[in-house]
Amino acid sequence: NGEEKAYFLNNPWEELAYQERKKINLLFNTARYRTAKERLEYCQERVPDNSKPFFSALKDLVEGYYLWDIFKYRPALHKFNKGYRDLKLICSPLAENHSYFPLLSHVEQNARFLEKIHEGLNIVLDLLANALRRARLENKYDDAIIRLYRTLELRAELELGNYGINPSDVRLDLVPSRLRNYIQEKYFNKNQNKVMLPLYGSYQVLKEIEKERGQEGLGQRFFAQEKELQQIMGLRNSSILTHGKNFLDENKFHQAYQVIINFLEISQENLPTFPGLEI
Repeated sequence: NGEEKAYFLNNPWEELAYQERKKINLLFNTARYRTAKERLEYCQERVPDNSKPFFSALKDLVEGYYLWDIFKYRPALHKFNKGYRDLKLICSPLAENHSYFPLLSHVEQNARFLEKIHEGLNIVLDLLANALRRARLENKYDDAIIRLYRTLELRAELELGNYGINPSDVRLDLVPSRLRNYIQEKYFNKNQNKVMLPLYGSYQVLKEIEKERGQEGLGQRFFAQEKELQQIMGLRNSSILTHGKNFLDENKFHQAYQVIINFLEISQENLPTFPGLEI
């Protein structure tokens, strides 16, 4: 009769939810974890009641990765444990959601890593992985190289800790006697009224400790590779985010990254990884 009619074969939300899921995948897989979590909250409010637990569990997991990415390890682990438990209940072997088992497996591995974040060199591995995400997923090469520089500092701090030395408040009696006066004069902070070691000073002390003990270690390796490592320090200092006016690029990051993992004797295979999200 010439009149137009609209027929809805499915809930209009289903198509909208599909588009939202695509957005969430893209957001998460480009390291925009907080925004992805917010979109999951948006979906959770609008899906049918029987779908709300699924979106709630995913929201917890995505929030866990957001917290991990900003180094809030304990809250991240809490979110992982909650989201993992809830999603596993939903994704029973007989359910349609069995395709989420690879995600659950990845989350389980990540949770085990976070449980031991302060053991061994795990926190150094995590910082390197964070630098890779900044470079590969966000093209933030200045941020990434600053994180690489921090791994050099952190690795020295951990090694000094083995000798009871805190580089932020150095007990001079723990410093080899041959270096003690030099360290006190060069690195005494008048404002803080204590000796504070920068990166270079930390490796100087490590080298002297190793020499005194007749050992080969991190300090000696630093000065054996000093020329290459100085390039990283130069890149960091020239970045517009620190003291300089330059923007760093992908090539400079990858060169610096390779120098770092060679110096630290770390394999990229040992770095923690975030899963790809596909919902």
